[in-house]
Amino acid sequence: MANLERLSQWVLSSAKDLNLQVTKLDWISDYYKDHLDIAVKIEIDSKSYEGRGSDVDSTLALMKGVTEAVERFVCRTNNVSSIGVAGHYDLELAKNNALLEFIERTSIWNHYSNKIGMKPISVHHISVMTKDFGAVSLKVHQFQ
Repeated sequence: MANLERLSQWVLSSAKDLNLQVTKLDWISDYYKDHLDIAVKIEIDSKSYEGRGSDVDSTLALMKGVTEAVERFVCRTNNVSSIGVAGHYDLELAKNNALLEFIERTSIWNHYSNKIGMKPISVHHISVMTKDFGAVSLKVHQFQ
C-alpha cells in the first residue's frame, strides 16, 4: 500500500504538469451500485494518453486509470504493442497481470483470426438490478 500512496501523491502533486483530466462516468452504477468508473486523460510532451479505472475505492479507480494512461505513454514512446503490458504499483502483480493480458489477447485474436470457435465451459445466469430497467437477467458464458 505504501507504493499506492506514493503513486497517489505523485499524481495529485503532478496534476497541473500532466494536465490531468478526470471524469466520473455514471453508467457503472446502473450495474454495480458501489463501483466507480473513472476516465483519465494526461498530457506528456504535448501528447494525450487516456486510461480507465474501475473500483469501489475512488483512489484505486483513479490510480488504475492513471496507470493505464501511463502504460499507453510507455508503449507509444518505446514503439511497442500494448499486448502483454500491465502497470501496477506492485511489481509482481504487474508481471502476473501482463502475462494474463498477453494470454487473453493472443488467445482471443487466434480464435478470431483463424475462425476457431471457443470451447464453452459454463453458462451462468445472473440478475443485475439497474436504475432504468429494474432487474435484468443475463447469461454469462465462460470459454476455454
